[in-house]
Amino acid sequence: MDTGSNAPGRGNPARRTTSHRTRTPVVGVLVKDTATSRTGEYRDVAGGRWLLRPVGGGREWEAAPENVRPASLDEQECCQVDRQ
Repeated sequence: MDTGSNAPGRGNPARRTTSHRTRTPVVGVLVKDTATSRTGEYRDVAGGRWLLRPVGGGREWEAAPENVRPASLDEQECCQVDRQ
């Protein structure tokens, strides 16, 4: 009999599902704004929106948290070149 102990969100912490979009990133982490296709550094929260800054500096922009995901390895590598 299956008690559901391996079902997401029950009993087994390794199987719990938490969307990355509900977690506030650490300042400086590279993220992708899927609404604008821009990659930037997470900076802060203002009025429920996340403030992102272009890699290498520039004007911050606001993004809805549900439109932001962690930058992929390829996106991070491209940005590392831009940072130098």
